[in-house]
Amino acid sequence: MNITVKDALQLERFQRFSLLAGQKGLHRKIEKISLLDYEVLNRIEGQFLKNEFALSSLLGAKDNPALILESVKYLVQSGVSGLAIKNIYFDQLPKEVIDYADACDFPIFIFDNTVFFEDIITDIRDVLRDLEKGAEFEYQLNALLDTNVSTEDICSLFHKFIGFLKKPFQVVYFKERDGLDHSDLLSGLERFRGIKTEIKGLFKYNQGLLMVYATSSYKETLYKTDLSNLGINPANYWIGKSIFFNHERSFKTALQQALWSSRAAHAEALDEMEYQKLGVYKLILPFFENSLYEEFLQEIIQPIISYDQKHGTELYETAKQYINNEGDIVKTAMALFQHSNTIRYRINKLRSILNMDSAEGTFYEHLSIAFRILRLKASEL
Repeated sequence: MNITVKDALQLERFQRFSLLAGQKGLHRKIEKISLLDYEVLNRIEGQFLKNEFALSSLLGAKDNPALILESVKYLVQSGVSGLAIKNIYFDQLPKEVIDYADACDFPIFIFDNTVFFEDIITDIRDVLRDLEKGAEFEYQLNALLDTNVSTEDICSLFHKFIGFLKKPFQVVYFKERDGLDHSDLLSGLERFRGIKTEIKGLFKYNQGLLMVYATSSYKETLYKTDLSNLGINPANYWIGKSIFFNHERSFKTALQQALWSSRAAHAEALDEMEYQKLGVYKLILPFFENSLYEEFLQEIIQPIISYDQKHGTELYETAKQYINNEGDIVKTAMALFQHSNTIRYRINKLRSILNMDSAEGTFYEHLSIAFRILRLKASEL
């Protein structure tokens, strides 16, 4: 597992670092972290590896600053991801070192005596270990969803990654909103290790966060306060919530409910969605990959699009707004800046095109389901 230098800067202690050079190299990966001191004088082949982050006081160069450039060149050639210097012996670096690091996009930071090497090393190793654990959990969750597993296996997985709970639990999935910078993820996971909370499991999963929340109060909004305490902003996500369950054997069901609810929230452009309120999505989402849905769209949506293309009409947009406004003619007319009678004429034309002239309820149901499928497809892009 790895993080980038930019990711590391989200961690509490790294936020006290000052960047001296290599601004364009913050994308470099960190897979390991080690100390560099006497190595500037006595290089050992393979002492530093690719994607390793180096910490140093530059002790070995305190009487010979010229060795700093030589050391930085060695680190760059070794594929090291960056260097952080504790300002015991040097508050500044020679210009040639700065210029070389900038030219190589090699990040160099400086920090003071309030930060200890051991703590930095521990922070990075904890994060990498958490990510490795999260990757294993993600793999097993995907296997859980894709295969039939025994109740015993479900409970075993839950106990391994979440623990033994005595309270009802809920699974909440936070799907990342497109275009947002989720700079809070790593710092949130870091804080999660050190605070007491009713959040019993917090993992990066697919394109977002998976949370297991346990409480006897059933006040489902409390998790937002807990997340805020972790520095994670719920507004950055499409949130899907399962119902509460009393036993870990229901974990797979809770997971599915949370994922489906998050997809529905995205499709409906809602901040959050509870499984209890999914409505017709409960029927659509479990079988969403079935080719019958594409067939259904061809039967309901394609004739409308073809008619618009042939006649220069706007029936598709009318149908879309009609469903968005839950079949309310007046609201649909206002949304399209049209007279209500114009919308009634277009709706009748839609019924005719779909051969549903005398099927009022069936017409709306078919159209509503078709547009919900389209919303789900659009939310995947």
